[in-house]
This record gives sequence, structure tokens and C-alpha cells, in this order.
Amino acid sequence: PAVLGRATEDSDFADAELTRIRSALEAAEQARSAATTRLAAARDAQATADSARAKLAAECQALTEILAVKDGERWPPMVDALTVPAGLEAALGAVLGEELTSALNPGAARYWRELPPFDPAAALPQVAVALDTLVKGPAALARALSQIGLVENDEAGDANQSALTPGQVLVSRAGAIWRWDGYTIRAGTPTAAAVRLQQRNRLIGLRARLAEAEQAAVAARGERTEAEAAAQTANQTEQQTRTQRRDLEQKLERARAALAQLRNQSATAAARLAAADDQLTRITAERDEAEAALTQAQAA
Repeated sequence: PAVLGRATEDSDFADAELTRIRSALEAAEQARSAATTRLAAARDAQATADSARAKLAAECQALTEILAVKDGERWPPMVDALTVPAGLEAALGAVLGEELTSALNPGAARYWRELPPFDPAAALPQVAVALDTLVKGPAALARALSQIGLVENDEAGDANQSALTPGQVLVSRAGAIWRWDGYTIRAGTPTAAAVRLQQRNRLIGLRARLAEAEQAAVAARGERTEAEAAAQTANQTEQQTRTQRRDLEQKLERARAALAQLRNQSATAAARLAAADDQLTRITAERDEAEAALTQAQAA
């Protein structure tokens, strides 16, 4: 009975362990599926991030080459020393035009000479905003910018042109010009300086976006690396759990076979014991009869 009891316990324990490992395997399969989905999403995200970064890098490179100082040019043009808010490129390019291609260095054939600012500077019409408050550039350009006023529309330029003092100019965002001496230019095709300013502003914006895209690409590569590691771990866990399930199934099968064999042996032993009991009962009765006969014979 003790051996049979231990065998029964072993079989029950193996059955319980198999149930537990089957639940663990189901969880491992779900984890592996989730990890696979995450990895696919991470790969797509990395591909998208890398593509966006490459596109921005190519555009930055193209603009950088366009804006680079050409061979044979000893000094960079004034336009490259300016910081112009987006939307004012056409106005500044129209009002100063080719003058912005001149250099700052006195050694150049055409250059901007630095002079002290006007003290005081002649006031512009109230509707105009002086460009020196909007555009950042070298001190050599201070006089010119202080006498250029930005107006919002053609009506303001037409109405205030006659109030300009010598040297003053009004300009609209679209590039229309009203000069102090009556010379007027309507907005039209952007000048080379305006195009260069727009390209420089675009390049600045592209470089900022490229920096963000590079960070996004690095983050996407990191996420893919983590997802690959998680997928590998999930696959290994699932395989290990499958191996454990197979081992436990074999163990349970052996335990059940051993239990069945012990039960058969127990049944056989019980049958033999019952037969022995019957024989013992019969022999005991015969013995009792023989003792009684012996007693009688001894008495006789």
C-alpha cells in the first residue's frame, strides 16, 4: 500500500505539473506573438525614420552645396551674414538686391564699409517698421536697415512715399518698393538675394528637422534592438516551455504506467491473499478437528 500510495502521489504531481506547464506555454506563445508584432512595428518605424533622415540629409547637402562659396570667391557675400525672419526674404532681397552680394572685407572690389550709425536717425512713417529691428546683421548694414521701413500692403506704401526723407525706402513683404525720390517697383519675381535668403532659412529649418530626424532614427534603432532581444527571449522561453511540457508528458506517462503496473500487482497479490485466507480457514478447521480427535483418542 505504501508503494502504491507513493506511485499515486507521483502520478498526481506529474499531472498537476503538466497542467501548470501547459498554462505557462500558452502564456509564452502569447508573449512570443506580442514580441513578433512589436518587432515588425519597430522594423517599419526604423525604416520610416531612416528614410526621412536620408531625405532631409540629401536636401541639406544639396542646399549646402548651392549656398557654398564658389571657387575663386575670396570673401563670402553680405547676404550670408544676415539673419532674416521667415517671410521677409523677398522684402530684403528686393530693397537691397545685388548690394547683398557684396562683401564685408575692404579688400574686395565691392564691399560694405562700416560707418557710425545716424545720430539721430531720421524717423520713418509711423506705419513702417524699421528693418534694423527685424533683421540681424553686421554693423556695416546698420545705416541702410535703419532707413528701410516695412509696410504691410501697397496702400500703406503709396500713401506714405511722399513723407520719406532722402535715403529712406519703404518695402512690402511681397517685395514692392517705394523710394524717397519717387522711384517705385511693384512686387514681382524674387531677386537672387531673396532666393538665397529663402534657401538659407530653409537650410536652417532643414538642419533643425534633420537633427530631430537623426534622434528619431537613433530611437527607432534602439527600439528595434530591444524588440529583437525581446523576440529572441520570447522564442527561447517558448521553446524551453515546450521542452518542459514534452518531458512532463513523458514523465506522467511513465508514472501512470508504473501506477497501473502496481495496481495490477496489488490486485494479483490481493487475490492470492484471499485464496491463502480461504486455505488458512480450511486448514485451521481441519486442525481443530484433528486436535479434537486427538484429544478423544488420548482419552480412550
